[in-house]
Amino acid sequence: IFLEMFPYRNRQCCWVVHRLRVRSLASPSREIAASETTRSLLSQIQGEENVSGDGVLQSCTGGLLRLSMPGSVFVGQGLRVGSVPAVVVRFDRTGVVAAALDVAEAGASVSSCGMLTLKQRDWPAGLSNCSLSEIVTPSGASTESLLKLPASRASKRLQIQRHLPSGLAAVEALLPLGEGQRLGLVGPPGTGKSTALRMLATSQAPETAVVFVAHRRHQSRLEAEFAELGDRSAPFVALSAEPSSPAPERYFLLLAALRLAVELGSSHRNVVLAVDDAVSFAEAAAELKVPPMSAAQVVASTLEAAGNWTCSGHQRALSVAIALDLAPGDELATVPRDLWRSTEPSLDICLNFRHGLASKGVYPAIDLDVLNTTYAATFQLPVLRVLRGELRGLLRRSNSLKEKLATGKDSGFQAEVEDVDSLGSDTVARALLTQSKLCSMREVVVLACASVVFYFPRQRPSRSEVAAFQAEVVDLIRSYYPSIWEALDRDLSDEEARRLLQELGEVLLQNRHVFQLTRLDV
Repeated sequence: IFLEMFPYRNRQCCWVVHRLRVRSLASPSREIAASETTRSLLSQIQGEENVSGDGVLQSCTGGLLRLSMPGSVFVGQGLRVGSVPAVVVRFDRTGVVAAALDVAEAGASVSSCGMLTLKQRDWPAGLSNCSLSEIVTPSGASTESLLKLPASRASKRLQIQRHLPSGLAAVEALLPLGEGQRLGLVGPPGTGKSTALRMLATSQAPETAVVFVAHRRHQSRLEAEFAELGDRSAPFVALSAEPSSPAPERYFLLLAALRLAVELGSSHRNVVLAVDDAVSFAEAAAELKVPPMSAAQVVASTLEAAGNWTCSGHQRALSVAIALDLAPGDELATVPRDLWRSTEPSLDICLNFRHGLASKGVYPAIDLDVLNTTYAATFQLPVLRVLRGELRGLLRRSNSLKEKLATGKDSGFQAEVEDVDSLGSDTVARALLTQSKLCSMREVVVLACASVVFYFPRQRPSRSEVAAFQAEVVDLIRSYYPSIWEALDRDLSDEEARRLLQELGEVLLQNRHVFQLTRLDV
């Protein structure tokens, strides 16, 4: 067969025929000692059409299926194993290896389809809580395959001009986000990355489409977390995989979310893709042994798809936020290390979460010093842009005091009481910029102003006391000073913003005796 097909490469073809001991492809009844891979490859070379008929399910382990298929098959081809969608991921000596996206039953029939793609559907406004099997089909076109990654927008990106809400006081005050940016939330487990990511997703404007991916999260729990989402004019799609889900389902979850985010970008001006977390995705890829695409490649392509661009005269934006459950400063295992090396260069902003802060009750435990950069966003709220300089000075002062006290302690000097009290007050002021509940822009301004104008004589307050103070100071301005409250998120000039902040600061100082943390007699 080879000699007839390739007469100009007789020597190499004879060697292949000898190694594979292929005696005939024309008569399936004759004995063939080649693997299914070889048979499929030679069938495609000869130009044979795919042979119809059901394949045979040989075994199933951890979501990976070993199949014997009639005719030619290829990596990425969609299959149906009973009613369960599956996709061919590789070949080995025993036959075809496919990944099932749900639990496949023993003895189920196997049939070839098209490509694994998203189902054609109109996403309604509001929350849609789905699993992977509910949104994909193995019968799609090759041009829409989940294994076809979107092109990078590096050459088409426009300058970031619009603000992207985060719901995080520290981020809004020090390093605000912009539409089209690539954000990483990095830190060890238990430091509040998932909480911060949910706050970012739920703080988006009603006309912003959101795709939220949760690996190893129960669907019912995710639905409860987004129960108070409110009215929306754009879709909010929450995709989840159960903790016990097989590796293929967790692997293709991110690929489906990326494809969905790109598709929503054609009909919505702004789309946010939030991934929680990428390390679980990388672990699923490692469980597949030889995945169709490496986790590092998929995550890097997901980040490169973000940006601002113009489509048919309309400006579009895709923002990507990825949580990574790892500590870059620690010695990492192979999977998270390779993932971090491929992810870090593509991040525009990286929020670091510290275990030491979480142990002190600061949650989410965002490292504020990392946010203290010289970068000033032009799209930041005017009053926060004015406050930002004061907040950066507060962070520098507290760090200097900390270094001074540490050096004096090492040298055997006694610390001055004034320095200790000042550092204690600055520590409380820092804590005001962290919160476990979603913050509006007006609330962020009030908390940022309070952290600058107040002196806190109370040393080491509990996290509940800090949270109570945050609620009280916001309620004071909202309830008793409505004119100030209404003006806090307006588009003001710098001079108008300074006058408004001066008025707000005077009101806070006049009422300092009302709050337990600022009363000098406590």
